[in-house]
Amino acid sequence: MNLAPIRTAVLAATALSLAVAAYVLASPGFFIIDEVIYFIGADALARDGTFSIQNGIETFPSEDMHAWLLVEGPLGLTPQYPIGTSLLVWPVMWLLGAKSLIFANILFGLLTSYMTFRLSFYMFRDRGVALAAALLLALGTFWLEYVVGHWPHSISMFFLLCAFSLFLRAMDSEDGLVPALASGAMIGCGIFFRLEAVILLFPFGAILLLDARKPWRLLVGGAVGLLPFVLAMSFANWIRFDDLNPLSYGTSGGLTRFSRYVGMLAGIGGALVLILLCRVLKAKGIDPIKLLFGLAVVAVALLAVMQHALFLRAASGLYDILIDTRGIEDGRAGVRLQDDGTLLFWGLPKKALAQSLPWLGCLVLLAGVRPGPERRYAIYILTVSAAWTLPFVMGSWHGGLGSNMRYFLPVVPLLVILACWLAGDLLRKTRSVTAAHLAGVMALSAGAFLYIDRSTSLSGAYVHQVVSLLCLGATVLACAVAVIGRRAWSAGVAAVALGVSFGFSAYAGLGDLMASQERRVIFEHASEDFRNLPGPSVIYAIPEEVPFAFSEDERFVAMPDAQTGEIDATLIARVCASDFEVLVSRAFQPLFVEQGFALRDIVGNNHHQGVNFKAVDCEA
Repeated sequence: MNLAPIRTAVLAATALSLAVAAYVLASPGFFIIDEVIYFIGADALARDGTFSIQNGIETFPSEDMHAWLLVEGPLGLTPQYPIGTSLLVWPVMWLLGAKSLIFANILFGLLTSYMTFRLSFYMFRDRGVALAAALLLALGTFWLEYVVGHWPHSISMFFLLCAFSLFLRAMDSEDGLVPALASGAMIGCGIFFRLEAVILLFPFGAILLLDARKPWRLLVGGAVGLLPFVLAMSFANWIRFDDLNPLSYGTSGGLTRFSRYVGMLAGIGGALVLILLCRVLKAKGIDPIKLLFGLAVVAVALLAVMQHALFLRAASGLYDILIDTRGIEDGRAGVRLQDDGTLLFWGLPKKALAQSLPWLGCLVLLAGVRPGPERRYAIYILTVSAAWTLPFVMGSWHGGLGSNMRYFLPVVPLLVILACWLAGDLLRKTRSVTAAHLAGVMALSAGAFLYIDRSTSLSGAYVHQVVSLLCLGATVLACAVAVIGRRAWSAGVAAVALGVSFGFSAYAGLGDLMASQERRVIFEHASEDFRNLPGPSVIYAIPEEVPFAFSEDERFVAMPDAQTGEIDATLIARVCASDFEVLVSRAFQPLFVEQGFALRDIVGNNHHQGVNFKAVDCEA
C-alpha cells in the first residue's frame, strides 16, 4: 500500500490547522510604526479607493503630521512603502479588518513552507532533508514571528524563494528562457512588497555571467520578466510621489531610506564587468578562480590601507550584524547597555544572524564537500546570501526595534535547506546518531535553554546574546573536527552539537515570537482605549497606540521630528486656535514639558498598561 498520499494529506491538514490556530490566537496589535503604515495604506485603499491618507494635512499643514513615514505627494500624504501590500489585502479588509495583513502573511507562510520543501527536494533529491528543511524553517528560526505580523516580510520571502527556484531551473535547463522570465517576474512581485528584493539581481547576474551556458539569453529573459513590474512601480510612484524612480520612498530622508544602499549596489553592479572578464578567460581555458581570489585579496588590502575608516566600518558592520550585536553603537535612548554586558534594543535582546541561528556554524562542513551538483547549489546559496547581507553590513543597519535581523529573512529558507542537507550528510557518516536522535537533542536542548532563561540567575538577554555564541563556537569547532578527522565518531559529535544549536534556535525563535506578541497585546489594548479619547483632536502618539485615528475625520496623528525631537510650536498654536485639542501620549509627554508646553489631565482619561494621555493646556 502506498502511504505517501496519506502522509501528504495528514501533513497538509496539520499545516492548515496550525495556520488557523495561528490566525485566531495572533494579536491584531501593531509591533512597530512600519506595520501601522502598511495597514493604513491598505485601509485607505479599501475604504476610499485611494493611496492617500489625509491625516489633517490640509487643515494643519506641518511636518509633524507626516508621522515620520508618510510622504506628501500629489494625492496628499501617502505611505512611503510599496503598494503591493495594499493591493493584495484590500479585498478582504472589510471582512478581516486589522487582521487582514496577518491573514495574508499566514497564507504566504504556508506557501513558503511548501516552496522550501520543493526547492530542497529539487536540489538534493532527498525527501527526508526536504521535510526537515520545512520543519526547521518553522521551528528553528525567527520566521514565525513575521508570519503572524503585519509587515509583509512573509509575502516577500515567498516571491524571492520562487525567484531563486526558477533561477535554478533556468540554469539547469537546456534553454532556460521561460524559467528565467518567470524568475524575473517573481523578483518584480517581490519589489512590490519590499524594495530590497532588487538585491537579488546582482548575485543572479553574477552567477549567470560566470556559470550559465547561455548567459545573455537568460539575462534578457529575466529582464523581460522584470520589466512590467518596474514600469508598474514607476507609474505608481509617479502617481504617489511625482517620481518615476521605481525604488523611491518618495523622499531622500526617512528612517529606512533605500537610497542609503544605492551606492553599494552600484559597486556590486560594477563587479559584474570583472565577472564577465572571468567568463572570457574561462572560455579560453584559463581558470578564473585564482584571478578572482587574487583580486579580492588585493582589493581588501587596498581598502584597509587607503580607506582605513571605511574598512573598519565594514568589518565592524560584518561582526555586529552577522555575529554579535553587543558591539553596535546607537545613540538613541532605546538602545541601552546592561550590567551583564548585554545590549537591549527598546527592551528586547536583539540578536545578530548567527546569534539567532547558531547552527550556521555547520557551514564549515562545506569545506569537505566534494565537487558535484550539490556543491554547485551550495555555492549559489552562499553567493546569494553574501550579496543579500552586504548592503546591510556596509550600512551597519540593524533594523531598529526588534529581537532579530528581519532584513535577512529572504535568505533564511536557503540557509535552512543547506543546513539540513549538511546535517543529513553527517548522519550518513555516523551510525551512532540518527535523525530521531537529532530531533530529540533539539527538543531537549530547547527545553534546557528555556529552563536556564526562566529558572537561573542568568538574564534572558544573556542567554540570547552570549550563550548563543557558545553554541555557535561549539558547532563550528565540532564541524571543523568532523571535516579534518573524517571519522564516524567526529561526525556523531558534530551532529549532536548541531542538534543543540537547532534547539537554541527553537528556544530563541519562540522567545522572539512571545516577546512580539506581548508587545502587540499591549498596543492592542492601547488602541482600544484610544476610542475613549475626546475629539476632535490632534494626537501626539506613536502610531501603534492610535492606528485607527488615521481613518477618522476629526482625529489626526502627529509626531515630533524623528531626529531632533522638536515639536512644531506653530502647529500647536494653530490647533489651540481651532476647535481641536492637542492630546499627548506618555511617550512624548517629557518632550512637551522640556519644550515649555503645559499639560493637563483629561477628564475621564482611560489607560491600560501605562499608556495614557494628557492634553496641552492652551490657556497656560
